Formats: sequence, C-alpha cells, structure tokens
Amino acid sequence: MSDNYVVWKGASQIDGEPIYLILTGITRPSQNRKTGSMIQSYILKEGILPTEYRKQGANAICGSCPIKSACYVGDHYLNNVYDGSYRDIDKLPLAMLRGKPLRLGAYGDPAAVPVRIWKRLLRWATGGFTGYTHGWRWCDYELSNYCLASVESKEIMEYAWSLGWKTYRIGLPDESPTQNEIYCPHYSSEPTIQCIQCQLCSGLGLDSKKGIFVPVHGGEGKKKAFKRVREEID
Repeated sequence: MSDNYVVWKGASQIDGEPIYLILTGITRPSQNRKTGSMIQSYILKEGILPTEYRKQGANAICGSCPIKSACYVGDHYLNNVYDGSYRDIDKLPLAMLRGKPLRLGAYGDPAAVPVRIWKRLLRWATGGFTGYTHGWRWCDYELSNYCLASVESKEIMEYAWSLGWKTYRIGLPDESPTQNEIYCPHYSSEPTIQCIQCQLCSGLGLDSKKGIFVPVHGGEGKKKAFKRVREEID
C-alpha cells in the first residue's frame, strides 16, 4: 500500500494556481542520506507531470527561485512521486505523525502552502523540522519560525537578515562562512551529521542565530548552473 498522503490541496500562495502537498516516508522511513529518516513533503502542481511543469517555469510551486536550473531534485524521482498512488488526509490519522520529524519542502517552496497548514502538521510531527524558502521577500513572516531564507550571495544574505530572517546560503567552492554563519554540519563534521540529528535549519526557533553556509554541491552540471546564477547576481 502507498506511503504517500495528499495532506492539502488548494491555491498556491505564489500565483493562485491549484497545487497539492504530499507527505512521504510516514510508515516507510526515508532513505535520504542527507536528511535521514525525516518525513518528506512535496509541493506539486495539479494536473501536470513535474518534468513538464519545470519546462514551463514551475511558478506555482517554485516562484522566482533563482536556482531552478541547479535544482537538486532529480526528474526521475520527482515523476515517481507524482505518478504514485495516494491516500487522502481523511485517511491519515494525524496521530501517525506524532513525534516524527518533518522536512518542509523536499521539493517546492514551503511559502506556496499556507502557514496554517504547516502549523497543523507540526502540532503532531513534533520530532523537529527543517525548511528553506526563496519566498522570504514576500511571504507571511510567520514562516520564518519554520524556515530559513534561502540566499545565494552575501549581499542577499544581509538583506534577509535585515528583514529578520535566519539564512541558508549556498556559495561557490572557494567561498567560506562569514562571522555570522556556520558551516553546514552535514558537510563539515566527521562522522557525517544528518539533518534529523542537527535541525539547525528550523527557522528562528533554536538558540543558534547564526546562518548556515554550504558550498554548492551535486554534479558538475548543477555546479556550473549555480555558477551562472551567481554571475547574473553579481
């Protein structure tokens, strides 16, 4: 039986188009090597294959994210999530989430979903959470309690901090953290620390107020795409 649950359907907070939110890994833990066994959430556009929607810009779920071309989520896996069989929220006793950790936006920007939906899920999924958003310039500021502002340069980072957000900055391979940032523990610790253990990327809720820095990672194609993004920004 499917371990995928459609937990919300509605209008995107970005452009009003119909989208839906899927949770996976509730009864069969995620094997994600970076996050560990967190419940994964996917924000998808209704009625169109994710790979096709990407070609159209994926605005309803990704908004103006500047690194769409360097997205780390593979097409094949994403299409499998889209094509899977699902159970609706009324068939998901929310108590099944009790004590489990939740990753906001394994794909798609959490800002596309109303904050009240995330709050409802996190009342049960009390095992911690992580999240990032490129919608920090315009979204409900309450989301800063659950997500970090995703940024791609020091200048943008400083602007996000001025608006009261904690940041997650991707940098070029030769860059390093500023005095207001720390290296992502997953990439700087030995043995490797997973997100489920760390949870520094959980908005403004933790004592640590420093931003998180990580050098661009993934395949060479992703790294080159990010470098082009930075050249456009700079």
